Amino acid sequence: MAAGKLPDTLAIVTGAGSGIGLATAERLLRRGAVLAIGRDGGKLEQARRALGEAYRPLPLDVSDLAQVLDLKARLEAAGTRVSALVNAAGFATDGSLTLPLEQLAANWQSAIGTNLTGAFQMSAAIAPLLARPGGRIVNVSSIAAYSGGRNKGSSIYAASKSGLHGMTAGFAKELAEEGITVNAVAPGYIADTGFTRHWDRARVEPMLAEIPLGRGGEADEVAALIDFLCAPEAGYITGQIMQPNGGWRVGG
Repeated sequence: MAAGKLPDTLAIVTGAGSGIGLATAERLLRRGAVLAIGRDGGKLEQARRALGEAYRPLPLDVSDLAQVLDLKARLEAAGTRVSALVNAAGFATDGSLTLPLEQLAANWQSAIGTNLTGAFQMSAAIAPLLARPGGRIVNVSSIAAYSGGRNKGSSIYAASKSGLHGMTAGFAKELAEEGITVNAVAPGYIADTGFTRHWDRARVEPMLAEIPLGRGGEADEVAALIDFLCAPEAGYITGQIMQPNGGWRVGG
């Protein structure tokens, strides 16, 4: 396993090779080392060259329980305390009901495995290693958890993100007595991420017309909110779903 000798304290960000995950890792680096987890070792190494040695790249598949358990064992052996875990790993897949059921089921298993099971496995594995009090877990959800997704075929992605909301509430209640907070962010349209970068104008412009602020968000704006939720000043916020979406969806 890569990442070198582990420091005494670090934050962990999954999906840290691009988009919101990378922007979050960059923010958290201002407070100390970050273990940057992702499937694409090339992207992680490219980020390390840009951000410095405190960005500790670790190729790992969060849907693979054996890999998650290996990480936990290594952290325990090093005596490393985790200040925050940010579960940003995730992707969308085709959930169109016109697909053959075999393909639809395979797409379900793949996306749920990373977006929801992966976040659950990482949270359960890292929870015992979080600082007490003061540890933080932040899950990256999506506005699709409320809307079902704007386009047809979004049901799998929406279901995986909706599941994160229930998991967030459950972990928040279970860990509150130990001074650990658990929250989620559910962004709306965030421009220029790995997920949205290749969307054409025909797809983007109707969305912008529905957003009161009239623009897409930026990954760093979501990262700034996550960074705050990981800070000591956010110690009285737990079990919440924060919604950086430009007013696209208003209310709880």
